[in-house]
Amino acid sequence: MPRKPRSPSPILVPTHDHCGLCLQKVKLCKSHIIADYMGEWIKAASATKKFRSADAPNRTQQDLPKIPLLCEDCELRIKKYEDGFKASVWDVWCAKVRAAHGELPDDLRIEASRGRA
Repeated sequence: MPRKPRSPSPILVPTHDHCGLCLQKVKLCKSHIIADYMGEWIKAASATKKFRSADAPNRTQQDLPKIPLLCEDCELRIKKYEDGFKASVWDVWCAKVRAAHGELPDDLRIEASRGRA
């Protein structure tokens, strides 16, 4: 007996009505692809203090792109992990960069020769 074809996963076939985490068909929130606090750091570190559009580089943008990705419940679930990462990794890294006057500290540098035989 032939197998019934499975319906494609909403993750593999992007739709705007399935949550990317719980896969439920619900109303989605517009989610930042890059965490908002990282975007603020990128903007603060840039020469113009603004974002540029990839489609129109001479046009500035206020915020990083957002896409319908997660439902409200999953946004809150992810936020707990995002907040933990920010407190234990991101803020520590930013403090080291500030202490080094904008230079990457030695323990954060990526050596060009690393991984070569």
